[in-house]
Amino acid sequence: MSKVQGIPRFVSSGYVGFIPVMRFSDAERARFSQTVRLGFDYSIYDSWLRNDLQEAYSLGKILATFDLSHYDHFLGLARTCVQLGKIQEAKENYDKAIEVCNADQKWNKLKSPLDASIEDIIENLEKEKASLPQK
Repeated sequence: MSKVQGIPRFVSSGYVGFIPVMRFSDAERARFSQTVRLGFDYSIYDSWLRNDLQEAYSLGKILATFDLSHYDHFLGLARTCVQLGKIQEAKENYDKAIEVCNADQKWNKLKSPLDASIEDIIENLEKEKASLPQK
């Protein structure tokens, strides 16, 4: 495994530094992707708390393009779209979130007993989508 072990690091001995160019193992690549996703999630939540919905929207679009496999990326983007009055785009993101949930064969097998079932999540997404203004 490389020295960075899937954790992004800027290498320097002072003011000037570089990002190492190296090939990664699949595990390192997965850790980098997880770090990127979490960084975007934290930045989006911060934007919501700062009431900077345009920034949350911009970051949400990037995250949803970067990672198509997590329904909550599309749910967050849908909710941001609602706040910005982008109702049709919100509906499309709810649809994508539902699509991702429908494709998840592992959820119910791997969830903890206290977690909602994938069917419950889909039902809630459909209800939230149905409550949107008809534009």
